[in-house]
Amino acid sequence: MEILNIETNSIIKNMDIEKIIGENIKRFRKGKGFTKQDIAKILEVKWDTVNKWEKGIFKPGLDKLQKLAELFEVSLDDFLKPPAPEPFPGFNEVMELP
Repeated sequence: MEILNIETNSIIKNMDIEKIIGENIKRFRKGKGFTKQDIAKILEVKWDTVNKWEKGIFKPGLDKLQKLAELFEVSLDDFLKPPAPEPFPGFNEVMELP
């Protein structure tokens, strides 16, 4: 199964969806200062479940994803957007020229 990402006009393979959602859960969680244990307690799931979501082993059900969206103050669509790549080390450093 393939899903069209409207913003980038790219096709995302189904097996990549879990990884993308997981990366976003982790990014949003850290951005709000929550631990995996905090999320597990709030959603009434095991810590290991949150860990598996973040690793892309499997994705949360829609009900849990909706609760995460409310908690992180993002839209459901935000979970499907591939995170922007990190700049390579030293990208923002200024070099002195001879």
